[in-house]
Amino acid sequence: FFFKEKKNKFGINIFNLKNLYYLNLILDINIIGYDFHIGSQITKISPLKKLLKLINILYKNKKYSYLDIGGGIGVDYYFNKKIINFSKYYNEIKKLIKKYSIKSKIIIELGRYMFCNCCVIISKINYIKYNEKNFFCILNLGMNDILRPSLYNSFHKIESYNKGKNTSFFFGPICESSDKFLSKKIKVKNNFLVIFYSTG
Repeated sequence: FFFKEKKNKFGINIFNLKNLYYLNLILDINIIGYDFHIGSQITKISPLKKLLKLINILYKNKKYSYLDIGGGIGVDYYFNKKIINFSKYYNEIKKLIKKYSIKSKIIIELGRYMFCNCCVIISKINYIKYNEKNFFCILNLGMNDILRPSLYNSFHKIESYNKGKNTSFFFGPICESSDKFLSKKIKVKNNFLVIFYSTG
């Protein structure tokens, strides 16, 4: 993996490439390919263009067997947003590979993009708590089951039977304040089932 941010713990920092080049000359390592990760929830083609431009520089006068450009295509968690069109994404890769005469085997990692919206998690409402201002919905599903909301404050669409009390406050059973889920207001009752979308 190559990363540009100096504070990122992952992979190889792009600022170390020159040193790695000379180290490779000394050690005579047989590099058979490159593996990149440029981020997650990518909703534009422009980062991909920048990546392939960089790859073109790395590939000059060299032939590598493999090129893994990663994944990271954005997922529509709201079911109403325009995300990268896969055909457009594929055609852009094809065009840039031809432009830069890259002959390597291309690997693309699209697992989350392909399966995220294929899966749901069904949870049960353990009880509803009221504090004279808000209704708090306590679920039997927690941050140990869906980690993204507590890590990134991310959104998952939540639905129920649309009966009962109006609330947008959903919490898991774990004794941790970050064990919560963002939601638009929906109606709920005790012991109702709740569906969490985009959990693949």
